[in-house]
Amino acid sequence: MPDVIEQKIKQVLAGQSLNDSDELCDFTLVEQNEAI
Repeated sequence: MPDVIEQKIKQVLAGQSLNDSDELCDFTLVEQNEAI
């Protein structure tokens, strides 16, 4: 996974990017499911 995407996901999960959280919600869920 590219570092930029990984950092973005971490920010969203940490609640630091609330403006983008809705946008990336489905994306982060997919990434989490693939990581498991």
